[in-house]
Amino acid sequence: MALSRLAAIAAVLCSLATLANAQTQKSGGHELSAVREGLKAQSALVSEDELKAATLLEEIRAIDARLLDAARSQGLLGDSEKRLEDDYGRGLASFESAEKERAAAAAVLEARLADIYKRGRLGSSRVALEAATSTEPLRIARYLAAISQADAAALAKYDELRRTHQRALRELDEKKEEIARTKAELAAENANYERARQQKTTLLAGIEKDLALHRSTRERLTAIEGELQRIMVPDPAEDAERAQALARLSAQSERPFGDRKGGLPAPVTGKVRFRFGDRADRGVLVQGLVVRAEGDRRVVTVAEGEVVFAGPFPGLGNTIILNHGDRYHTVYAHLSSIAHEVGQKVRQNEVIGALAASDPMLHFELRSEGKAVDPVPWLAGGEAAFAR
Repeated sequence: MALSRLAAIAAVLCSLATLANAQTQKSGGHELSAVREGLKAQSALVSEDELKAATLLEEIRAIDARLLDAARSQGLLGDSEKRLEDDYGRGLASFESAEKERAAAAAVLEARLADIYKRGRLGSSRVALEAATSTEPLRIARYLAAISQADAAALAKYDELRRTHQRALRELDEKKEEIARTKAELAAENANYERARQQKTTLLAGIEKDLALHRSTRERLTAIEGELQRIMVPDPAEDAERAQALARLSAQSERPFGDRKGGLPAPVTGKVRFRFGDRADRGVLVQGLVVRAEGDRRVVTVAEGEVVFAGPFPGLGNTIILNHGDRYHTVYAHLSSIAHEVGQKVRQNEVIGALAASDPMLHFELRSEGKAVDPVPWLAGGEAAFAR
């Protein structure tokens, strides 16, 4: 049931409520003015936090947009790098093919020159003499010159093609280096953006935490302002009823809570599901009573007292804690609605909340000096009081 801290919380809340009540009675006008000043200051803080949060959100959105652009740029660079690799592969293949063709052409030329040289050395003197008196040497010379010129042109063509391929490969290497530099710059820029985003996200979390605190404080001050205003300027139509209620509460308070054992009414009509000391669902020890309401789902107080806690409580849902004096407290949990606020006085049998229609289970505790006690002996008729 997670109620090990209830006594401490109830005592602190009770002390705060008592102090606030005494101060209000002593100097209501001064307190109202102070509350309004505090409310004004909290509203200013809320506005300032909201502006800071909006500015940081806008900066974070801008950083996200830059990160997205950088990611797109990186993707485009990756595509360009892949295309360059493909072009480089094709260029290298063309260069190697041209080298092979040049080597083959050079081999043919070398073989041809060697053959001409060989034939010249093996020629007879008769052939040489005949060639000297004929036009054959001229034709041979012209033929050899044409072959030499064609071979030289072919080699020059291969050399130019080789140089062209080499220039293309160098240009591809330069482009690859440029892409690598750009990628490194983008990576460094991204790292800076990520750090900036982390810093701004941390700042935003802190501002949002402060904003939630300031809003909560503003809401509480607004409620206190309304309550002080109601006390300072009461409705005349409620004066008589308030006076009667306070008179009844005062009369009832004359009898200490500790003297009422065996005479308290039940907080709800229904059947007891788990008793004091039982093990409830998942083996949790019950420190009070768990009652399933039947018919009327309204929850009433077992005695007059003051609300010292009203709101959600871990493990119990909506909860109301009443201080009955003499360090006695009662706890009403699993409520679907709460009808009172902290600091309000309640009468015996006054409705303080209701249970859910789907699962009308009331968790009820009685605590003395912070320790849970069995509520059954305190009820008029014991467990039968729930059948009222």
